[in-house]
Amino acid sequence: MKDRIISGTIIALIFALGFFLGPVAFKILIGAVAILAYKEIITLPKVMDKLNLPIIILGLIGFMALIYIVNDGYALYLGVSYQTIAFLLFGMVIPTIFSKKYDTETSLFMFTLLFLLGMALNSMVMLDSINKWILLYVIIVICATDIFALFIGSYIGTHKLSSISPHKTIEGSLGGIICASIIGTFYYLAVIGNTSVLRIVLMSILISVFGQIGDLFFSKIKRENKIKDYSNLIKGHGGILDRIDSLVFGILLYTLLCTIL
Repeated sequence: MKDRIISGTIIALIFALGFFLGPVAFKILIGAVAILAYKEIITLPKVMDKLNLPIIILGLIGFMALIYIVNDGYALYLGVSYQTIAFLLFGMVIPTIFSKKYDTETSLFMFTLLFLLGMALNSMVMLDSINKWILLYVIIVICATDIFALFIGSYIGTHKLSSISPHKTIEGSLGGIICASIIGTFYYLAVIGNTSVLRIVLMSILISVFGQIGDLFFSKIKRENKIKDYSNLIKGHGGILDRIDSLVFGILLYTLLCTIL
């Protein structure tokens, strides 16, 4: 627990530097996160032996392009660049024709995961340029969900949430959603304002729920690869993907809700 707290504090400080030093610093921070996450993806046991250098390079170029090519904040409401999606898709799929090891299942797995992460990190870059306090709102909801789900589940949790992640409980999940929604709503109304209470309560609940779905999705990938963590980069926390799994789904849901709520 001590290592987890120390590592968590360091992560928070690094994020704060990138967040408050301006858009350029934040883009650099996102770039570092992207590269570290990419390394964890290509070293997954079910993937690493099937990749060669050209595929790894093509994947990285497409991944970074998806994050940075369209970074004007107002493009958040228009969608991602079809050109970068096509480049990433071709870069991941076409090499299957020329490689015996790199099969279609692996190529589609790579495309799906890089597409999810690329969209999420791109959304973070764009949100930072529009209103960084909204970005912080999403992060607060996700972090509050994780923290309260852990503590409430540890004390009163008795019913398992999913076989994918046996330590998670229904009580912890519901407690995380309730606490995160309250905290997120108060933060949004106090710092950002200009919205109805019902809208922000509903948004907070949905972000919290989808954050937990993201956690389970990335846990499923770990289970399929027979690993406990994506890496040992962060002491007590695992890898980068272990830290941003919930945020990936939470941030993507927020961008979706922007167009319908």
